[in-house]
Amino acid sequence: MTRLPALSRASLALALAILVSSTFTRHIVNWARATIGRSGISLVLWIPALVGAVVVVRWFATLGRARTLLAVVAIALTAWYLSTFDVVEERVHFFKFALLAFLACRDNRDRGATRALVTGAVFALLIGALDEVFQHYIPGRVGDPRDILFDAIGGAWGAACWRLGKAPSRAS
Repeated sequence: MTRLPALSRASLALALAILVSSTFTRHIVNWARATIGRSGISLVLWIPALVGAVVVVRWFATLGRARTLLAVVAIALTAWYLSTFDVVEERVHFFKFALLAFLACRDNRDRGATRALVTGAVFALLIGALDEVFQHYIPGRVGDPRDILFDAIGGAWGAACWRLGKAPSRAS
């Protein structure tokens, strides 16, 4: 009998925070843009990305220096690439869903690498799609299919990052 994927409190809390924050984040972003300008909001929006990067690097650090260096290089290259995006919120979409997928993969590591990867990526995609559907019904918000794409790409990156950091085993 196939059992359902396991999700930790951290994964569920992040998913819930993503969904609940849909109701008020646009107001905060608009206020911040008016107060500190576009470049200021760009810096502020990197905070969730940095939190996610710290989580990933700390986890990689348990696997040795080579894997930690790999994580730092991957995060640095991705951050550089995302800094070229005109819409700064897309950067945050990418990183928060990467972190969500990473955590979901970690939660399901005992199910094998392939199942963990699929679980993480699909969980991020589902939460991203649910978030956009939810936003469609919030006054002043729009459910944007392009955001689902950034969520899915971020989820795939987070799952791939987890796989690169996974300790080699015969079961994988």
